[in-house]
Amino acid sequence: MKPRPLLRRPSFWLGLFVASFLAWAWWDTTRATTCVHWWVESGTRGVVRLDGTTYIFDRAVHTLTGKGSGVARLPPTTTEAQEFVFTQPGIRCLRIPDSLVFFSFVGLWGGWLAWRSRRMRRTATVV
Repeated sequence: MKPRPLLRRPSFWLGLFVASFLAWAWWDTTRATTCVHWWVESGTRGVVRLDGTTYIFDRAVHTLTGKGSGVARLPPTTTEAQEFVFTQPGIRCLRIPDSLVFFSFVGLWGGWLAWRSRRMRRTATVV
């Protein structure tokens, strides 16, 4: 029995959808800055998407009281997000380039599709 072509597999279309979303998110960070942050009793945490990079930050001490959250979408020329993440003392920040996320996913997905296709062909020749 001959295995199904690549275009008829749900894993191909699902992976294509995820890759398209990651490519759009990468492109979108060059057009605007998106900030999501929340504060709890233990400190402030958040994510800033800026200039094709995602920054995840954690600040143990904050000046806000209580609990809450906030979302902001800023023009790309606004430095408010940069000042918030990079100029306050005590902030730990993790930088993840969007290109790394996109190409890692495409490489792993392509490798998995190739492995699966080879395995299906080998199974079809045995039967």
